[in-house]
Amino acid sequence: MALNPIANGMGFQMDYCNIYSTGTVANNTINASGESVTQIGRIYLEGGSGSKTLSSAGGKITFRTGTVTFANAGSNFRIGVQDVASTGIETGTFDVYADSVGGGGGIISNTWHEKAMASGSKTITHGDLIAISFEMTSYGGSDSVIISSFTNGYMGNVNQLFPYKTADTGSGPVRNATSPIIACIVFDDGTLGWIEPQPIFPNMNLITTTSLSSSTTPDEYAAVFQVPFKCSIRAAYMYVGSVANADDFEIILYSDAEGTPTVEQAVSVSADIIGSTSTNAPYWVNFTSEILLPGIRYAIALRPTTTNTITLGYHNLTSTFGNKYKKMLPFGSLLKMCSRTNQTGAFSEVQSYYLPAFGILIDALDDGVCAGGGSSPFAYVS
Repeated sequence: MALNPIANGMGFQMDYCNIYSTGTVANNTINASGESVTQIGRIYLEGGSGSKTLSSAGGKITFRTGTVTFANAGSNFRIGVQDVASTGIETGTFDVYADSVGGGGGIISNTWHEKAMASGSKTITHGDLIAISFEMTSYGGSDSVIISSFTNGYMGNVNQLFPYKTADTGSGPVRNATSPIIACIVFDDGTLGWIEPQPIFPNMNLITTTSLSSSTTPDEYAAVFQVPFKCSIRAAYMYVGSVANADDFEIILYSDAEGTPTVEQAVSVSADIIGSTSTNAPYWVNFTSEILLPGIRYAIALRPTTTNTITLGYHNLTSTFGNKYKKMLPFGSLLKMCSRTNQTGAFSEVQSYYLPAFGILIDALDDGVCAGGGSSPFAYVS
C-alpha cells in the first residue's frame, strides 16, 4: 500500500475536538412565558447507524446554563425534543421532556447539566432532523434562565446556515445562524447523540491548566492516541502557556507510549519563538513527515527543559460526567492525558476524564491499493 500526499502536501488537521479551540459562550436569555431557544439539525448517533430511544428510562439532555434566577413557583422551564416543521422551525410539541418548577432547584447558574427526561418517549434514528428545545412554558416573578450556546462550529465559524438555532423572544421562533451549538443527548441505554458535525462536551468552554518544569513530578505530559488509518503527519500542537524568557521546552512524538516509549521525533522550542508569554494556546511544531500506523499507541508530549514553570492546557470533563463524551470526538475514548517523570518508563493516565488539547497535521494517507492492484482485506503491516 502507498501513502499518497494531500494536495500540495499541505495536509489536514485532526485534533481532539474538531473545533481547534475552546467553545466561546453566547447567552440565550429566556425570561417570559413562551420564550425559547432551540437547536435544529440532523442527529448523529454514536456508532453512525441505528435508532435509539429517549425517555424517562435513563435518557438525558446535556447543556450549559449562564446566569439563572429561578425562584418563583409560577415559573416552569421545559427541556426536551420536538419535531421540525416544513417551515424549518420546531413544531411546538415536545415528544419527550423534563420540567423544572421555579424555587425547586434543578437549574443552576453557570453549570453543565445532564437533565433526566421525565415525560414522553421518542425514538430517534441516525440522521433524523430534530429540534432540541428549551422553553419557559409559564412565568412568574422576575425569573430568567440563560442557556449557553457556542460560537465555535465547524472549523471555528461563528455563523452556520445548517445546523442552526431558533430563538423565540415573544413573537414566535426566528431562525438564527449564530452560535448554533447548544445541547446533546444521552439516550436511555447510554448511547450519545449530537447534532452533526458539532460535538458538545462538559467544560468545552474552559481550558484547565497544569504547571510543570524539569524539576516537577511529573515533568512530562502527553496526549496518548492512536490513528484509525495508516498516515503520515508533518506537524502537531499542544496547548502551552505561561512561557516567559528562558522557559524552553520540547514537543516530542513517541511510539509505544504505554509500553516502551520510543522517541520518533523531538522539536526543541526556544521561549523567544512564541507569540505570547502568557496566553494558553496551541503551539505548533513541524516534523519531518512521520508514518503512523493503526493499533500503535502514540504520544505527543510536552517536556520543559529548564526549571522554569510553564503550563499545559486540557479539558476537565469532571468525575460527574466521566469520559463518555470522548466517544463523540475524533480520537474517541482511547485518547488519554498521560504523564511520566525523567523520561523513564511508560506513560500512565492522569485521569480518565481529562481531555488533552492537542492535534496533528496529516499530510498523506494510505490509498488502500496493494502492489498487485486492488484493495487489501488484511490488516496494515509496516
